[in-house]
Amino acid sequence: MDGHLHKQVAAELDLSEATVKSHMGAIVEKLGVASRLDALMLARPVLENSCQLLAS
Repeated sequence: MDGHLHKQVAAELDLSEATVKSHMGAIVEKLGVASRLDALMLARPVLENSCQLLAS
């Protein structure tokens, strides 16, 4: 969901915008980062490794 607005993510996942905001806030808080971008930067290496494993 790279760079998507909460509204776009909500529509794609068939969730309310409030649900997306709530979950994103919880993720950011649990990761101890300041923003969604920081959360993505922290998770990116994990996601890239997962994709590589699935591709092999």
